[in-house]
Amino acid sequence: MKRMFNFLFLIAGSFVLIQYGALARDIESDIDSLRQDCGKKPAEYETYTVKSVHIVTSFLIFPARVDVSLLLAIAQNKVRNRNERVLEKDGFFTESGYLNLQVQLNNDLRDLLFTSSGGFLVIKPRILNCDDKTKEVQIEYVILGAPISSQSYLKGAYELPGLYLNRRKATVSVTESPFQFVPFAGYNESRGLFGGARIGKRFETFKLVNKFDFNADFSASSFTINTTLAGSQHFKSVLFDYANWRIGYNFSKLPAASLTLTASAFSAQFFGATRPTLAGNTIFRYGTAIEGGTRVTNLPEKVLPSSNLKSSGYAATKFYVGGSSTWGRHSLKASYGLQLGNTGKDFQVNYIKNILDAAYRARFLVADHRPLQIDAQFSSGRMNLIYGSIPAAERFFGGNVDNEFIHGDSWRIRSNPVIRSISQNRFNGSGSGGYPIGGDQFLSGNLTTSFPVWQKQLIPDEIGEDPTLVTALRGGVRSGRLVMTDSEAQKMRTDSAQDIEVFKAYKKSDIQSLASFLRDTSNVDILSIADSIRSAITPQMDLLNEKIKTAAENNHADSVLMYSKQLKLFASVESYSKSIELFLPMQEDSADFDNDTEYDLEDLFLGYGNALPGYFPGVISGVRSLKQFYVARDLKKEWIALNALSERLLSVQDKLKLHLRKIEIPIAETKAKPNVDYVGKVLGVLFKELNILSVSPFAMLDAARLRIANREVGNAFQRGLGAGIRLSLINFDVYAGYSFNLNRQVNDKKGAFVFTIDITDLF
Repeated sequence: MKRMFNFLFLIAGSFVLIQYGALARDIESDIDSLRQDCGKKPAEYETYTVKSVHIVTSFLIFPARVDVSLLLAIAQNKVRNRNERVLEKDGFFTESGYLNLQVQLNNDLRDLLFTSSGGFLVIKPRILNCDDKTKEVQIEYVILGAPISSQSYLKGAYELPGLYLNRRKATVSVTESPFQFVPFAGYNESRGLFGGARIGKRFETFKLVNKFDFNADFSASSFTINTTLAGSQHFKSVLFDYANWRIGYNFSKLPAASLTLTASAFSAQFFGATRPTLAGNTIFRYGTAIEGGTRVTNLPEKVLPSSNLKSSGYAATKFYVGGSSTWGRHSLKASYGLQLGNTGKDFQVNYIKNILDAAYRARFLVADHRPLQIDAQFSSGRMNLIYGSIPAAERFFGGNVDNEFIHGDSWRIRSNPVIRSISQNRFNGSGSGGYPIGGDQFLSGNLTTSFPVWQKQLIPDEIGEDPTLVTALRGGVRSGRLVMTDSEAQKMRTDSAQDIEVFKAYKKSDIQSLASFLRDTSNVDILSIADSIRSAITPQMDLLNEKIKTAAENNHADSVLMYSKQLKLFASVESYSKSIELFLPMQEDSADFDNDTEYDLEDLFLGYGNALPGYFPGVISGVRSLKQFYVARDLKKEWIALNALSERLLSVQDKLKLHLRKIEIPIAETKAKPNVDYVGKVLGVLFKELNILSVSPFAMLDAARLRIANREVGNAFQRGLGAGIRLSLINFDVYAGYSFNLNRQVNDKKGAFVFTIDITDLF
């Protein structure tokens, strides 16, 4: 029977991987089509026939469902009803129809996506696969958008699922979609192979209950079930921004070496969270839960401490508080849980559990699309008898699987010692020489690092470095920022224009001094530096263009690709240096103040994250990336001279960035800024980090201690060290590895296999 189950599990796991692989392939095919862009202006295709019109939503980052076929049909019909030209399959191409459809798609998507939140949206039309012989073209509308929603718990809590994939609707979503089916699987020696799924459904029509969740997994020797009905509501209060209430039931039957732990409970829970603070996107959270059910073990009564029960009723009241903070690619959380437990025989508190859990996650972008990821977690717990007895199944059992303080909740508080070199629940005191009865208190610390050695990025350089798209994105973020500022002003019931007038008086002088300084050539001649940088790189760009032309004539595709990549580095520096000249405030701009002047200054020095850096940082980092090219051609002196120019820009940047951040801004704009920063974070992940497929070795180090009262042996720390491979499809991660016990205790094995399938939050 067990062999049959394992066989069926492997078939199901293979099916899951195939489905995600097919989804990644579909996204990649969407992207590949973008590389066949035609080079002529739209007006030059007026006599061509439109072979197809389609929409690419692979870069649409919204929770709303978008049926692209229906969206296209509706937009075409609206343009047609206005008696305006529109593009249709098998019809003639017209430039006006090409642009009319773009405008209508933009309006329809804004109505669909921005009903409850703000955001920015860019629709870039493309003419593809031009056939001059048959006079045919294909038309594609690439849609890229991200939310600029109000600050909320759902956006700031990094434990929440981050990126979901949907094959037929919008490709990715940074919050939960109306329906979710998330399969998962794993393996450990205690349970063997196990698999299951999470099914989630949101109800838009109900206020009290708007979500249903069902989680189940099973193996040949165990199973768990968790089901909940929940409701939630957003409030305007700073201290009470988000509330969630849930009723549910959970049941589990899990092995613990020679033991079996069976638990069941009905529960009712309330959870609240503050609005994220402006600095660090910090959230404070609090909640309570009431649970009632049973706790059963197959432990012999004679081996248990006198105060412990083999089987009993179970009742508990739980209180928990905590906070989390995200900044850049760093996330930190800490939680405290208090459980007042009862065995069901009376109304007294029989025992108390104290739980402390903290975790830190960081991703360091060593190179584009190659982040070094570090995950660290520390947990501790203590159980004290107050009166009467304690259910034996409530003791602490550890291993390579987390136990949650609140079952099924998105706020994850670990309540057991985790050591991945020991299978689930087998870290139970057997090493002390006595019967494995579990512990009275524990400490555990875990560290995991991973780094991709091979990857295929989601958004290719052809898209990420497209000047027209980057310009449109920057404009979209700026316009979204203005809309969000106005929205925040309205929430405060103040006139946005009046708000701006109030702060102009003391902000105007700051803007004047910065603009004047930038144009004052007696300090630093910025325009001259930018021009000198372009002059210095022009000979190398001309040389690379000649090499590309020669290689193409000789059909050396690999050489064309290599020289083209090198040329893009130079082109990036050239583009940013031109932007410095374009957006450097004129002398007359310093005579007055408006938002454009401020935003131009921020574009120069700050930008919007890694995907849309400031123009100064773009030149500085670009020049540094050219060092290898110059050194390889014995042109180190030339690069040193070029870098000296960028260093002069760096000195200006460091000085003015500090002053720019000190400038007073209106309250409404202050509240809108974190939302804009969030968009920069999303774009940075998409353009600089996210991969369709990646392979990453990972290393893991664990240390854990389980203490048993009245036992002097076996209470020392145990350590585990291991490694493995992580295969990632978008953010669907498969971990496989092995962790060794470094200091084996009595009855411990050499180590344990680690195999899990998970979804990683990237935002």
